[in-house]
Amino acid sequence: MYVLQIFTILPLMSATPPSTHPLSNSNESLASRPLVLVVDDEKGQRDLLTAVLASACRVDTAASVSEAVIKAELSPPALVIMDYAMPAASGIEGLKQLRAIYPQLPVVMLTGYADLEVARQAIQLGAVEYVLKPFAPEDLNAVVAACLKLEARPASSPRETPYALQRRLAGSVDLWRSKLPSVTSANHLEATLESGRLVEAKVLRLGRDAVQVEVYEPAFWLEENVQKVSNLQIWVGGELAYSGPGELSRILPAGPTSICEFSMTNSWTDSQEVSIGSDVAELAQDFVAEWRQTARLSDAFKLAVANAATLLGELRDWLVGVEAKHPEISESKNRASLEALYEQTAPLLNEAFVSFEEEAAKIPDALVGIYAEHVRFQLHPLVLCAPFVHRCFTKPLSYPGDFGVMNYMLGDPFEGATIFAKIVNAWVIRSGTCATYRHRVQHLEGMLHSEANQVHAISERPLRVLSLGCGIAPEVRAFLQNSPRSEGSDFTLLDFNPTTVTCAREQIAATLNETQRQATVTIHEFSAQQMLAHGSRLIAGQDAKLPEFLSRDTYDVVYCAGLFDYLSDRVCQRLVEIFWHLAAPGGAVVISNCSLPNPMRGFMDYVVDWRLIHRLEDGVRDLAPAEANRALETKISPGGSEVFLHLRKPIRSTVEQAIGESNDLNRWTIDTVMMNKVQDQEATISIITKTS
Repeated sequence: MYVLQIFTILPLMSATPPSTHPLSNSNESLASRPLVLVVDDEKGQRDLLTAVLASACRVDTAASVSEAVIKAELSPPALVIMDYAMPAASGIEGLKQLRAIYPQLPVVMLTGYADLEVARQAIQLGAVEYVLKPFAPEDLNAVVAACLKLEARPASSPRETPYALQRRLAGSVDLWRSKLPSVTSANHLEATLESGRLVEAKVLRLGRDAVQVEVYEPAFWLEENVQKVSNLQIWVGGELAYSGPGELSRILPAGPTSICEFSMTNSWTDSQEVSIGSDVAELAQDFVAEWRQTARLSDAFKLAVANAATLLGELRDWLVGVEAKHPEISESKNRASLEALYEQTAPLLNEAFVSFEEEAAKIPDALVGIYAEHVRFQLHPLVLCAPFVHRCFTKPLSYPGDFGVMNYMLGDPFEGATIFAKIVNAWVIRSGTCATYRHRVQHLEGMLHSEANQVHAISERPLRVLSLGCGIAPEVRAFLQNSPRSEGSDFTLLDFNPTTVTCAREQIAATLNETQRQATVTIHEFSAQQMLAHGSRLIAGQDAKLPEFLSRDTYDVVYCAGLFDYLSDRVCQRLVEIFWHLAAPGGAVVISNCSLPNPMRGFMDYVVDWRLIHRLEDGVRDLAPAEANRALETKISPGGSEVFLHLRKPIRSTVEQAIGESNDLNRWTIDTVMMNKVQDQEATISIITKTS
């Protein structure tokens, strides 16, 4: 039997009143409550989980896998909640060890990594759940209740009709990807193929005559040419909603997964245990309420979405026919054919989404969620086949714009399993928004080269650089590859995500090995929050308590590109102030922020759930500290979608003393400046000429 382990959706639950708490039982003594073992290397996380569960369970904690094994052997737990990322041994290793002792022990994997591959591995090894941090307490309680086979909802909860299930699941992809912390088996499909194989998949959307599911490794569908399914079972909320024959009607490759659509040949009947309400009036009320929510959407907006969906659907069907006749076009050696198809079809896609972008710009922020649900219901089955779109939306590292997304924007645009997927992928990647990112990389590379030349001309020493939110730093790799001035340079790169840090280290090490540059590149796992915390001490002059790489007046360049797109004005202003203190006299501080117009803003907001804080030029200038106003410059990317702020830190008081005047340095030009770096970071000025 071949079982494909896929991950389904935990239905959204509102906070349950104390009287109906899914884990509570006022008549139960403490000793009789189930024992839950929490395994996490962070004490704060252990304390949080204990507080959430203590009212209904006995909770024991362990800080490592080895400690957990010992405690489990002494007192067998009813459930284990284990963190995935721990230093000595990972949660996967802990899962293996605990399941070796207690094969039936339910284990919930808790992690900040929204990684399907990790989830797949955990489920295959026996984990019953996969919960993402941060989580809502009521959602964790629901997961624990389900694992301990306790009632996780009030007994009076109305039961739902197939129509209500369909409407609720219409937004389930969005809920699963970006809001709920759990991947559960409550909503899943089991298909018994004619060959006898059993396949499991995650339900995305449910209709009267068809169901859409996501499968992880769907190649066997094509290998076996499967069409008929002898027995199709659909489970919703843990209850059997459909059982009968079915047929595989469509496969849409979507990166590492595929969206499959099954048609159902039987009708929904009471004998199939479909949950129905006890009162027909309640069913009508549900229908009316759901319909009115959709009816409130702007007609112009719905028309724009419908037009885009119609074009995408017809383009897909036509390209399926093209691929059937010319399968060689999908191969990389037929790039010319792909380019020819793209050249003809991209203008149509642009036209179809112009009205969508116009209508999306009119929607108030408070209504974006409702409108986004409608957009994703209509467009996701069509566009998630594009690997770039899929990565943007699924956010496997749990945040938007991760290094995988950036790699797609710098790589071959024609990625995808089908011609249609390749065309959609290329259309999005070649959009103005993605072109803005490629320009950013070029701009930063040019900036590094320019600053290196300036430093070399003044002091004949290598460049010193610090970057916050570096990602995989493609501009640094390009600078090392293309600029002789990178020889001997010293880079300190900071990023909060450990997976990104590891990838950056590997790629930059490969670049240094390839170019044989004698440069120093140090990459630290360090977040913007840590920079803010340490920055306060830096500004206060408490240097002794700072990490070694946070040293005042040290760096020739301090830059941050992309991070400000997600931060408030106040946080951005504080970071720029910290950067200003880190920069050496004469050094540069450079930041970037997305701006308007953004030709794909609606697509980003509504289709892939990638919302940015756009700032116009004046707003970006306002992020600079007051003392930088005399040496401030902004630069706009082609198309105006990004603003760069360049600040130049003036030569320190030595210059002012040599001039013999006040701070008005704009009246002076330094023709030749010999800055010999000494311990106290001062500079000596050899020639100063007054200008008119």
